[in-house]
Formats: sequence, C-alpha cells, structure tokens
Amino acid sequence: MFSRIPELRHIDLCKNPEGICQNDEAKWLGAIFYWAENVQGYSVAKYRENWLTSLNKFVDSRFNRASSFHNGADFVSGTGGVVNNGFWAATPHENAKRLANFDRIMGYLKQGGMETCN
Repeated sequence: MFSRIPELRHIDLCKNPEGICQNDEAKWLGAIFYWAENVQGYSVAKYRENWLTSLNKFVDSRFNRASSFHNGADFVSGTGGVVNNGFWAATPHENAKRLANFDRIMGYLKQGGMETCN
C-alpha cells in the first residue's frame, strides 16, 4: 500500500511492521484503513443497525452526543465499543478521554459553522 505513496515508499511493512507506528502519516493512513474496513464495513446487521441509528440521531440532533444514545451507548462510545471490543455498547478503553477529545474536536467544528450546514 505504501509503495504507491512517494512520501511513504520507504516504509516496508513486511520487513518492519512497526514502521506504521514510526511515521505520523502512516499512522493516519492506517487509522483510515481500519475505519473503512472494520467500522464502516461492519457487517453484523444487528450491530450495524445500532451504529447507523445512533449516527442518524447524532446528526439529526445537530451533533448532540447525548441525543445519539441507542441500545446502550451514545454514538461515540458505541463506535469505540465496536473498534476496541468488536460490539456495540462494550465500553472502550479510556472512554472518558475519548469522549473529552471527541467533544473538544466537535466544539471546534461547531465554532466553524458545522451546525449551520444543511
């Protein structure tokens, strides 16, 4: 995968699997790949329904995390449960820190006008 990206071509994950952790751009690309493959592509219908329902509630409430609560978790905690533990409503590791970081980032996006987007 990295061989097609000039800035990351020097990373050989076969010879050095830790290379993905030694480069910020590689870490970001790895996170995006994981999200697309393991969260967005989440195929267990029951859990995917939880994620989609909670996401819709989150967006419909103008990005209010408390309003996104569905089947035991809000959008952020439920998604973290899927990522860390493989299923919805399984509290992810250090969830309080995740929630604080998510809320901080959402605050910046809201200040930038995200709530007014249609």
